[in-house]
Amino acid sequence: MLLTPHKNLNSLQFRIVNASNTLMNVEASITATWLDQNGMDYKRRFQRLNLDLSHLYLLPLNWTVVHLINEESPLYEKSADLLAKNMMEFIVMIKAFDPQYNQHIFKNYSYDYSSIKEGAKFKLMYHSTDEMTILDIHELDSYTDLKMELPILSKMFVNSGRKLTCVFA
Repeated sequence: MLLTPHKNLNSLQFRIVNASNTLMNVEASITATWLDQNGMDYKRRFQRLNLDLSHLYLLPLNWTVVHLINEESPLYEKSADLLAKNMMEFIVMIKAFDPQYNQHIFKNYSYDYSSIKEGAKFKLMYHSTDEMTILDIHELDSYTDLKMELPILSKMFVNSGRKLTCVFA
């Protein structure tokens, strides 16, 4: 997962790729969960993150799923210390229909805040020739550093080197 600028805001992004045949009616969702302290009591909170685009009718290549970090986001203006203390975690759910086998496919992942790479953007996964478009699934997690600090969330996430990968095979 990356923390990167998008549409003049910071965003949380991850990518999925269709490694086999065409998938239809693909849905993505991310739920953030964290501990909320009220005095001596702790309660686990959940909030579904708004996505820039949460549904695709067809997934022939890859998809970058984007959550814009605005005032409605639980990530808005939070420090890395607070996220660590509150054990922030992201639950990613992908649902798709595979027409070849006439069945739904479900993939679920869970990642804590330390799996986020700050100040980077994804590299292109494909290139075109005169005859075809070639998708390189080995580039799914490839990114380049932007060599800049993000204005709102700078120094808020620690990168553990762990990246989200979701490959439909």
